[in-house]
Amino acid sequence: MRILQIMSGFGGGISSFIMNKAKQMPKYGVIFDVATYDECNQEFEQAISGTGGQIYRLANPKKAGYQAFKRSLLLAFEAHHYDAVHCHIAGYRALAYYHIAHPFVDNQFYLHAHTVRRLDTLGRKGRLLAAVERRINSHLSKAYLGCGRMANQSFYRLDLPESEMMVVPNSIEAQDFILSDQDQVKRREQLKAQLAINPNSYLIGHIGRLVAVKNHEKTLEIAALAKNQGLNLCFLIIGSGPRESELQKLVDQRGLSDYVKFTGRLAPISAYFAGLDALLLPSFTEGFPTTIVESQAAGVPALVSNRVTDEVDFGIDLVTYLPLEADSQVWLKHLLTSLEQAIPDSGHRMQVLEAKRFTNQASAQLYVDFMAGRISHFHL
Repeated sequence: MRILQIMSGFGGGISSFIMNKAKQMPKYGVIFDVATYDECNQEFEQAISGTGGQIYRLANPKKAGYQAFKRSLLLAFEAHHYDAVHCHIAGYRALAYYHIAHPFVDNQFYLHAHTVRRLDTLGRKGRLLAAVERRINSHLSKAYLGCGRMANQSFYRLDLPESEMMVVPNSIEAQDFILSDQDQVKRREQLKAQLAINPNSYLIGHIGRLVAVKNHEKTLEIAALAKNQGLNLCFLIIGSGPRESELQKLVDQRGLSDYVKFTGRLAPISAYFAGLDALLLPSFTEGFPTTIVESQAAGVPALVSNRVTDEVDFGIDLVTYLPLEADSQVWLKHLLTSLEQAIPDSGHRMQVLEAKRFTNQASAQLYVDFMAGRISHFHL
């Protein structure tokens, strides 16, 4: 089986999804080719070539024109026969890919719901556009394929029942996150030494791109309260993005430089997760945050906003949902409670990961079974 994966850019959750699946494909004899506008890093390129596939660079239609874009995509179809096209670009933007691909793959064209669009944050025009794009997505994709219930409903149909969905979980390499208690303590000490942080401080992480939807202001409010109360907490802003200088300025203005550290993008993140004592995710919206899968695998308690899907909660008491509108003091109170809670043992965490198909191996098997037509529906 040969599948063409279409993605716009490299470096986010979509490329991670494709790479994690690609690393498992050789055992199934499945080949991935990728069409993208971006250059990809060596790890990604090796994962794709390891399947026997290759990466096709697309011409940007806004710069090179539509015909140049079309020719660049046709190169893949002229070189290979594809059993399916899996397109990670949606809405009206997906129409061009669909019309170019359709003659070559007939009805085997799939979109993928990666994000949640919250209608309560949109004006009338935005809600109308969202409705149009749901109809387009439903028409183009052979199946209601995506990362979770909320993402699929906002992407295809608001009333879409779980029984009609095909959910392929955003998976992780579980062994990278599940460490022994001894190794976890060692990692925590190493991270504090690396960042020149008081060895007696608790490390609170906020992981993600530095963009507005991640709501870093909430984390800074909690940090300010911790400072005012003299608590031994250090907040790590892990990631990069367009708001970095703006957020650093806020930290300086509020005198929080001793309580908030910017680490930039840390890779691989698994090497640092075990160093955290707790995680904050006060996002305004999320599709299916793999970060919370990783935190539970690592045994790190997480406080997340009620805008995050409950599908990400394994049910092992490591995820606490709080109203986004709740006072930051409430968040701080729950954060302090989470630092004292018992952590499920590593064997139990691994068992739950596998049962819910969150390991790369289990998720890849699910993906191959779906693409081969052996199953048509799955939900968490």
